Amino acid sequence: MKPAVLALVAVAIGLAAARAAAQVPAITVPSQRVEMKFVVPAYIAAVNVKPGDPVKAGQVLVAEDVREEELERQILKLEAESDVAVEYQKVKLKSRKVELARVQEMHEKKVATDKELEEAKLGVEQADLELKKAQEDKLAAELKFRRAEVRIEKMKLLSPVAGVVEKVEVDVGEVADPQKVAVSIVCNDPLWVEMHLPVADAQRLRAGQELPVRYPGESTPQVARVIYFAPEADAGSGTQLVRLAMDNPSRRSSGLQVTVELPQRAAEASGR
Repeated sequence: MKPAVLALVAVAIGLAAARAAAQVPAITVPSQRVEMKFVVPAYIAAVNVKPGDPVKAGQVLVAEDVREEELERQILKLEAESDVAVEYQKVKLKSRKVELARVQEMHEKKVATDKELEEAKLGVEQADLELKKAQEDKLAAELKFRRAEVRIEKMKLLSPVAGVVEKVEVDVGEVADPQKVAVSIVCNDPLWVEMHLPVADAQRLRAGQELPVRYPGESTPQVARVIYFAPEADAGSGTQLVRLAMDNPSRRSSGLQVTVELPQRAAEASGR
């Protein structure tokens, strides 16, 4: 093939590539941001993290002083596990039944009065009710014990996600304020990539579609997939938010500028 023809082919390929896609500015944002507050106002006993620390899901971030609550929990545990009251009432009921049988036999022999028989019957009924009350009290003690355990758990802030500590707003020794955010966690893996496209462009994309995403100065793109279209477009600008999800195993920070490569049809509609 002649050099001139090769040159024309190269130009044609270049133009086709240029028409095939266009770069759209976008920004990376955390896929999750969690702001945690204490439910119980109490002294802060431990702050285990600082801004920038990576954390795992379930990791204890901040803990309140639970010494008093722990003593109460132990008391309730003893009450919940004790069978003394129930066993005592069982023995008492058994004794009252024996007494009733004795009085009934005596009544049949005309030795015990009607009043004595009635009192013996009432004694059995009373003992039976006292046994039921003891059983209910034991169940209530078990529930109070479980409630105490839940309360103690609420006095620790555990990270609900794997991520990075963004802010720590409490210090050891201060009293936690339930109205104040104590710790903020962001999850940057995956990252979300957000861009605002003309509505016509956005409508040409589909959920699950994969698009190349590039950081400034990098030639190799990352792959992100479309996961969300804002249900309401911005009437003022005529644009619609489109969100992509992008894996981030290298734990890059969010809030960075990137470019998203759109297919030709969407690119042509926006005049790029």
